[in-house]
Amino acid sequence: MCQRSQNYEELVFGEYYGKVVPFPDLIVYFGTAVHDILRYTEKQYPNYLHWSLQLIFDNLPKTTKVIYTNVARVNSKKQPPIWAKFTSNSRLFRYNSLTAEVVSNMLKHRNNQLFPMIDLFDMSRDKLHWNKDGVHYYPQWYRNVIDVIMGITCS
Repeated sequence: MCQRSQNYEELVFGEYYGKVVPFPDLIVYFGTAVHDILRYTEKQYPNYLHWSLQLIFDNLPKTTKVIYTNVARVNSKKQPPIWAKFTSNSRLFRYNSLTAEVVSNMLKHRNNQLFPMIDLFDMSRDKLHWNKDGVHYYPQWYRNVIDVIMGITCS
């Protein structure tokens, strides 16, 4: 990590994307609540997420659009028990609800750079058999997600 960056978001959006030419027309930001649960309490998470999205918009050209997704369900049958305790679907649902509030507020107060959030949690309800390790999915899941995103952005 660069000396100036304190975390992933600062590295990617404060340093890396600032050097990309030409800048992408669209960025898909996949929610990381399944990992953020370990770093932020439910009280801290909305502030972190707001800061993270604000950092993105502060560093993007006004022509770049952003699609934000929440996190998909986990498959607790495939997770190691220690992880299932932290990343249960009920906890992820609460964090995704907090995510929806933050994104909704940003949509109300932001220009047209942000698309409404894509709900991977509900999308993954019937696709847990595509989950390979309890958290991460097999390629066919990601292909379906990209098909949805392409359908939204190319229609």
